[in-house]
Amino acid sequence: MLAACGKVSEGSAAGPLNGPSQWLWGEQEAYRRRFTVRNTVVGYAIHQFAATMWAGLHEVAFARERRSTSVGGHLAAAAATTAVSSVVDYHLTPRRLRPGFKKHLGQRVSSSRGRRLWPRRVAIAATKGGRRPKRSEAVKFRLAR
Repeated sequence: MLAACGKVSEGSAAGPLNGPSQWLWGEQEAYRRRFTVRNTVVGYAIHQFAATMWAGLHEVAFARERRSTSVGGHLAAAAATTAVSSVVDYHLTPRRLRPGFKKHLGQRVSSSRGRRLWPRRVAIAATKGGRRPKRSEAVKFRLAR
């Protein structure tokens, strides 16, 4: 998603992925638009680490919600995680440890598009797989065997 938005908005797929590399190399490195191992690979790794961390926190915080079959419940839980991550990433975190996408995508794209889509992805994933069957479904399955 980041690479696609970067390619469309500034002609550089690597640029937005370089943003998080400011964690290690300083803010000036986040502005680089070309692919480099130092910036792009490190930035991508940092981005995946952060995404996995937020996904893990979401799973822990909303473990009970996973049992719900309601798409609305999954959307609400994902929207709550998204809101918290946005406040933490862009308001509570020191500037150097922020995602750095805005340097390439701007405020509107980096903050809204990805964060609006994430709750939908979580809700779809939760309802498609990983849900526990209802008791009535389990009973029907056992009886049919």
